Amino acid sequence: MIYTLFIVFFLYNCKLNNFYIMKKISTFLLLLLVGVGFNTAFGQDSTPLYAGQKDNAPGNILTAFDTTDWSVISTVTMTSDFGSVEALHGITLDPITEEMYVLYESNGGTSWYRRLGTIDVLTGNITDIGQVGSGLYNDIDFTDDGTLYAMGSDWSGGPHDIADVDPATAAATTVYDPPSGSWGTSMCYDPFDDRLIRADRGGIYFIDPVGMTSSLLGSSGGETQGMAVLTDNTMVITHYSSRYIVDLTTGAQTYSGSWGFQCSALGFGAQPCEDLIVTASGEGGCVGDEYTLTAESVTGGEITWTGGIEDGVPFDPGSPGTYTYTPISDSEGDCPVDGPVTIEVVGLPTVLAGAGDLIFCEDESITLSAAGDANLYVWNDGDDLDLMPGVGTYTFDLVGFYTEGYCLGENDDEVTVEVVALPTITASASDDPICINMEVTLTGGGGEMYWWDNGVIDGEPYIPGVIGTTTYTVMGTDENGCSNEASVDVEVVDMIVIDGVTTIETVGDDGEIEITISGGAPTYTFDWDTDGTGDFDDDEDLTGLSAGDYTVVVRGTAGCESERTFTVKGQVGIDDLTADNVAVYPNPTTEFINIEFTGTFQYELVAINGDILVAGSATGKEVLDLKDFADGVYFVNIKNETAATTVKVVKK
Repeated sequence: MIYTLFIVFFLYNCKLNNFYIMKKISTFLLLLLVGVGFNTAFGQDSTPLYAGQKDNAPGNILTAFDTTDWSVISTVTMTSDFGSVEALHGITLDPITEEMYVLYESNGGTSWYRRLGTIDVLTGNITDIGQVGSGLYNDIDFTDDGTLYAMGSDWSGGPHDIADVDPATAAATTVYDPPSGSWGTSMCYDPFDDRLIRADRGGIYFIDPVGMTSSLLGSSGGETQGMAVLTDNTMVITHYSSRYIVDLTTGAQTYSGSWGFQCSALGFGAQPCEDLIVTASGEGGCVGDEYTLTAESVTGGEITWTGGIEDGVPFDPGSPGTYTYTPISDSEGDCPVDGPVTIEVVGLPTVLAGAGDLIFCEDESITLSAAGDANLYVWNDGDDLDLMPGVGTYTFDLVGFYTEGYCLGENDDEVTVEVVALPTITASASDDPICINMEVTLTGGGGEMYWWDNGVIDGEPYIPGVIGTTTYTVMGTDENGCSNEASVDVEVVDMIVIDGVTTIETVGDDGEIEITISGGAPTYTFDWDTDGTGDFDDDEDLTGLSAGDYTVVVRGTAGCESERTFTVKGQVGIDDLTADNVAVYPNPTTEFINIEFTGTFQYELVAINGDILVAGSATGKEVLDLKDFADGVYFVNIKNETAATTVKVVKK
C-alpha cells in the first residue's frame, strides 16, 4: 500500500473528507482530474489528516488520523537538516509536485522564528528551504492552482497578513492585509468554493483570493492553532487539544473530541491506493517484433492502455522509434503508475557491401568492403572466399548482425564484381637489325597506354647506344586498368668495315681486287663504280682490272653502308706512297679508323694544334682507336722510306 494522489482538492492544507458527497464539481475540475490521471472517486478510503504538535507538546511529533473515526494511523518523530524541530505550525500538499511542505519552528537559528521545508511523512525527515519572510508566520496552505499562502501570526507585534510564498526560496510577498487581527491565527484553503478561510481570536473569515475581500462567518471560539476543510459544508479546527467541527454555513461549532496532545497544525496527505502490477515481455527489439503488456489490478479494476493496445494481447509497435504505453485502471483503489512502459524499436542494421570499382584484373586479388552500423559482418555465410577466382562475374553476399542492444537482428546486401582477362600486349620495332647510331621506333599494341624500359618512349625514335642484341620490354594497360607485358629484341650491329687486297697489273688488264667485309649485318650487296652506281648488283671481288682507282659501296641488311676506294697499280712504282695508294677509313668516324698500305709504313695521329697523339709502324694495315678523343679534326701522317702523305680525318 502506498499513498498516491486522490484528488486535486486533497493537495492542500484544507482537505475534504471524501466520504462526503461534494455538491459542486466544476467542468474544469473534471477535466483536470482526467488530464492528470488521478484515481478520482468519492467514497473510497479517506486520505490521512496529519496533525502536528505545539512547542510545549513536545513539538516534533507528527500524527496521521483517519477522519472517518479519528483513529490514529501512524506517528513519526520529525527531524530537520537545519536544526531541531520545536513545533509544527502548518502542513500542506503541493498539487503540482505532490510534495508535503511544513511550516516549522527550529532552534537552529533565531528562536521561535518559522521556517519552510519539505517533509517525508513516512520518516519525518524535513529538508529545510529557508525562513518564511520575517519569520512571524503561523500557517501555510496551497490553493488548487499551486499558489502557496502563509498567514501572519500577529504574535509580539508581528504581521497578521496573508503572503504569497515562493516554495523554492521561502520568500514571502504580502497580498492581503486584513483591517484587524489578533494572535492565535490559522488559515486553510476551501476547494469547494475556491476561497481562503482565516481564523484568529476575533472570528472566522472567508477571503476571496482574487479580490482579497473578507467576510465574517462567526466567532472562532478562542485561539485557533490549525484548521482543514472536510466537506463542502464542514471544517475541522483545533483549540489546543480540543477538536471541533465547524458548520461553514452557520459558523456553529461542535465538539468532536480530544487530539490527545496540543495540536498546532492540520493538513491532508495523499489518498491511499494500490499499485498496478505491470509486466512487459520486453523493453525493446527489432522492427517487426511483437510485445505483450499486462497490468494486474489487485482491486479488480479493468485495465486499458494508451496507444490503442489491448492488455495481454501481442502487438507490433511499428517503425523504429521509442514508444510509450501507460496502463489505466477504472478501479478507484488503484494508484496511477509512476511512468509509462517504454519500448525501443530498433531498425535492422544498415549493411552495405562494396568492392571498389567492381572491375578487377585476373591477376589481382578482389578487395571487399563492409560498411553500415552492424556490430558483426559475415561474407558468404562464413565460407572461405576465393578472391582470385579467374575471369568471370561473381556475386558476394554480406550479412550484418547487431550483437548488442535491444535488437539482435540481421540484414544483408550483395556486391557483384567482374574479373577481366589481362590485355594481350604486343611490342614491335620499326627496324631490326639496325646499324650503330641509327634510329629505331618501338611501338606497343593491344592496350591504351604503354611504358617501355631503357628510357624508350612509345612511338618515338630512339637511338640504341650499345652494339649487340637488346631486349626491350613494354608494359601496356587497357581501359580497365589491367596490365600485361611484351618484349622485342633489337640487334645493333657495328659499321661495315671493308678490307681488301689488290693485285697489281703486270701484263695488262690482269689486276684484281679481293675484299673482306666485317661489321654490319649480312646479307651484303655490292655496288662497284665500274658499271655505274646505285644498282648494288655487282660481285664482291673484281678481276681483269687495269691500273686505276676503283670504288665500292657495301650495304648490309641492317641498313649499314660503307664505301672504300682501291687502287690497282701497274708494275712500276708499287712502293710509292701517295694519297692514291693509302686508304684511311671510315672517314668521318665515330670511334676508330683503319690505315691500309701495301708494304711497311710509319704513322702519326696529330691533333689540329700539332700535338702527336698516337705514333707507330705497321705493315699492310693498322687500326687506330679514337673513342677517347674529342670530336673534331685530326691528321694522319703516313710515310715509308721513299714518300709521305697526310690524310685529314673527322671524328664526330
